[in-house]
Order: sequence, then structure tokens, then C-alpha cells
Amino acid sequence: AIGVGAGNVPVIVDASADLPDAARKIRLSKCFDNATSCSSENAVVLLDAIYEPAMKALEAEGAWRCTPEERQRIQDVLWVDGKLNRHLIARDAARIAEAAKLPPAAHKARFFVVEETGVGKAHPFSGEKLALVLAVYRAKDFPAARDRVAEILRFQGMGHSCGIHTKDMDHARALAEGLDVVRVLVNQAHTFG
Repeated sequence: AIGVGAGNVPVIVDASADLPDAARKIRLSKCFDNATSCSSENAVVLLDAIYEPAMKALEAEGAWRCTPEERQRIQDVLWVDGKLNRHLIARDAARIAEAAKLPPAAHKARFFVVEETGVGKAHPFSGEKLALVLAVYRAKDFPAARDRVAEILRFQGMGHSCGIHTKDMDHARALAEGLDVVRVLVNQAHTFG
């Protein structure tokens, strides 16, 4: 038998990725069942070379790119006394926007992206959220992205899974050979993999 603990799936969007396709698949997976699947993307790691175009592709799929202030407001309402707020997990994006007092345009979003730089208890967005909130990390190159994914999994999600959007199968193999996960999904909507 193979068993795993908590999800907290991190996914790399590589420099060679088809960005519109990756963004569509990330949106489909993240929004399915309001992000309650343990296989739902909780973090994406974007390479420097494609960071802004990838963010634009996510926005084209309905993501609301939070300002630092909006990010803090989401954090303040999504966690109460260090625990996920049961009134906001598995809720529609409009409910999160309302609770976080985001601008009216954000109430039409499908999901929210928050830029993150750290991993661990002091960085709650680095863990499983069970909500339509996606942490976004920036990495200078593929090795740095792989290291960030490993760090996220060590914090929460070890043994579960990760993913990559790429045309470079050597990068996919490097993840499969170097990380302690049951599966590495390549160019797929993670929840449905």
C-alpha cells in the first residue's frame, strides 16, 4: 500500500512551457471543487525568464493578482489563530474577496494569486490552503525552482506529488529522480492527474 499525508502540491512553470496551456490547466485544477482536492495546486514556481508572461497568462484565466496589501488582508481572514478559517475554505472566490474586502473587480475573479518568497510556519501561504488562493514563487532557473519545490514539500506535502509544465523532459526526469514524491505530473491539470 502507498499512502501519503497532506497535499500541498507545488508546480513549476518552466521557461519552455506553453504558458496559455499551463495557465488554463492550473486554473481548471485549482478551481475544481473550490480547491479542496489534496492534488490541487497550492503553489506555482515561475522561472524568471517567463515570470511576467506567466502571470499575465494566469490573469487571462481569471486570476486576481493581489497587491501586497490585498495579500495581507487575505492572510488575515484565511487563517484565524493559526488555523484555516472553516468559513472560507472551499468557498467561492467572491466569498473570499468579500471577507478580505478586496475591490469590486476582484469579486469576479476565479482565484487569487499571492506572491510569496518564504516557506514555513511564518509563511502560511506556503502550506495547503484548501481555498482558491495560489502562492506564486519566482526562481532564477530550473535548479532554483526544483530546490524551492523540495523546500515546500519538506514543509508540507512530502511524499505526495508535484508537477511541471515544460517541453524539456530532462527537467521532468530531474524532478522524478530527485524528489520524495509518489508522482510527478507533466503538462497536466494536477487535480485530474
